[in-house]
Amino acid sequence: FLEIGALPTGIDVVFKGNKEYSYTPGTRETVIEFDITRQVGAREWDFTIPIIYTLQDSYKASSVVCQINILND
Repeated sequence: FLEIGALPTGIDVVFKGNKEYSYTPGTRETVIEFDITRQVGAREWDFTIPIIYTLQDSYKASSVVCQINILND
């Protein structure tokens, strides 16, 4: 299970596969694409967007936080 964390005002990031903020990849899926949209009034800056990857089996869940960096200039 993948989920996009906090987003700065004016920047929208969704998973390309379903246009949502969360996504469940297929078992053989190794590449995940995003749609990143700059909206009117977005601040010009360098932003870090967290992506949370959670793997759950029948006993426990574990999560890893990755990040993407977006330069809006």
